[in-house]
Amino acid sequence: ELDLTMRFAFFTATTYVDQDGVTVATTVGDGLAAGSTAHTVRGSSTTFRNIIANNPVLSKGGLEAGEALFAQQMINSSGVIVTPKPSALAVANDPATINTARELMQSSADITTNNSGIVNVYKGKYEILVLDYLAKTALGARDSTKEKRWFLVDKAHTDAVCEISEQPHLISPQPGANSEDFDNDDWTFMCSAAYGLEIIDPKWCVVSLGNGEV
Repeated sequence: ELDLTMRFAFFTATTYVDQDGVTVATTVGDGLAAGSTAHTVRGSSTTFRNIIANNPVLSKGGLEAGEALFAQQMINSSGVIVTPKPSALAVANDPATINTARELMQSSADITTNNSGIVNVYKGKYEILVLDYLAKTALGARDSTKEKRWFLVDKAHTDAVCEISEQPHLISPQPGANSEDFDNDDWTFMCSAAYGLEIIDPKWCVVSLGNGEV
């Protein structure tokens, strides 16, 4: 789960170093980071971006800016505009951001106005996903710089792959099979798994780093 979430925690990076000291490449099909202001396609010189300009904290205006990227920026391999439809709002495990997401998605009135008669157009519009490992380093330690990060995601058309070639499993030592450590009689239990993670085409996801940077 930590490795999966690192693809979002390092969404605008091309690599990160995991817990084993291995450099993990996080580039997508065009050779750029998953989050970029200038993604390329094969059959056109037109580029698209999936980083929300100015990286706002989660708000009604920020959501509208993210929706505009889906409506105006996403293109196919020929450079023709396509319009993925976001279905989920993903946030870090940050109480302030989670509460803002819930206010936006659950309030009956627009949260930016004092007029109770104004309809909240975002009520129930997106599923809220809380990524518990998003605001973490690759080692699993807290990373406060990622706490305000949020994503709009089209869950129905994710162009990402999780290939599991060996399911996680435990191999227990057996009595009489030289499983004991000679010096202290400790036994070693082996856990192993094998899997590969790749994001191919990132137009199903837009991000705001929530830090106000252009």
